[in-house]
Amino acid sequence: MWTGAATRLALLCLVATMPAPAQSEAAPLVLKTVSVRVRNRSVSEVDSLLWSLTSPRGTVAFLKSRRALRITDVPWEIDRMVRIVRAVDESSVPDQAIWIFDHMTARPTETGRILNKLFMKEREPGVTLSKIIPVDRKKLLIIVGNEAAARRISQLRPDLPPPLGPSLEPVELPSRPPPGAHL
Repeated sequence: MWTGAATRLALLCLVATMPAPAQSEAAPLVLKTVSVRVRNRSVSEVDSLLWSLTSPRGTVAFLKSRRALRITDVPWEIDRMVRIVRAVDESSVPDQAIWIFDHMTARPTETGRILNKLFMKEREPGVTLSKIIPVDRKKLLIIVGNEAAARRISQLRPDLPPPLGPSLEPVELPSRPPPGAHL
């Protein structure tokens, strides 16, 4: 009969004789795939947004007939992207678009908190802002609003880079509002 000490010694000898795993043998990364329906926003607009959020292994497929997107990525990125899609898809106001302020030097969560306070305090005619969504991991601030809201954010925080507009191209917003607009 083996004693506890003899069993431990036998296990230690067994482990010591096992070959070490090769350094190049990384565990395969498990990818997850989900489909998300888009009800209120343009599916192509949300598709473009998701491409800026995927990891290097991620993909996004546009399912036009179902007004849905099929997202494949690592599980923690999928969960984050689904939450963002649901947040930007809540608003059905027609003149609003998705604007992205990327490559931020300030922390997006803190910037979003400050902008929320400013926009809640001062309601301005013609400025419509539905959502401010900070994405700290990617250094992005996503807003759902009209062009006047994106312009107002650029005026309030001139340190932010120019936003990417609905086509995800950099948009140079005029520093002065057009005639008749009150910013």
